[in-house]
Amino acid sequence: MGNDVVGVVIELQDHYNVKVNSSICLQLTKILDRINSVLAAKESARPGCTSGILELCSLNNSIDKAKLLLQHNAESSKLYLAITGEATLARCERIRSSLIQSLCQLQNMVPPSLASKVR
Repeated sequence: MGNDVVGVVIELQDHYNVKVNSSICLQLTKILDRINSVLAAKESARPGCTSGILELCSLNNSIDKAKLLLQHNAESSKLYLAITGEATLARCERIRSSLIQSLCQLQNMVPPSLASKVR
């Protein structure tokens, strides 16, 4: 699951250089890269409680939303992105907040050695 995030990010990064809102997308890409580096370990740590499983699901849903947003932006025209820049920024912020919130929640449910990698 974590490897497909890297594939999408690498595939789409080249498209962002010419897009109007590339800085927004690049910030989201950096967060996805950081999450990807610890996602497999978090999933293998398997927080046994129900809330841990729900947070993993929430994190994966947010990752999917981020990938869809990045793909949508890569395929959109410059004019469309210029017109919808504020809405795109708001969507990125909501997704970023959701990703960070899920990571913080999971940080309290995994072993301390893994939790330190999230910071």
